[in-house]
Amino acid sequence: LRDTMGEQGRFNALNCTSMVLCMVIFSLTVAACVVDWFKYSKEYQTSLRRDNSGIPIVTSHNTALNSTRMFFTLEGETLQVMSPTLNINQFQTYSGRSSVE
Repeated sequence: LRDTMGEQGRFNALNCTSMVLCMVIFSLTVAACVVDWFKYSKEYQTSLRRDNSGIPIVTSHNTALNSTRMFFTLEGETLQVMSPTLNINQFQTYSGRSSVE
């Protein structure tokens, strides 16, 4: 007779390993669907103005004067542009883009 207890223990270890691997793959798939794939952000907190004699003066601000952000996800891309006079929040699906871009 063969030793069936050794084979049963090896089977249980492989079964546990395969379940952990499946859980890791599932978690990575969910994470890829939920989070942004890529973000790009540019924010300006300084402004340039000129005094009465025409000399440029750089002024620093605590808050952002304007910013541009792009987010790429599974569904499409989002463009956010914020400035004192302009506020754009535009979403576009990948199928809605032209192939030349």
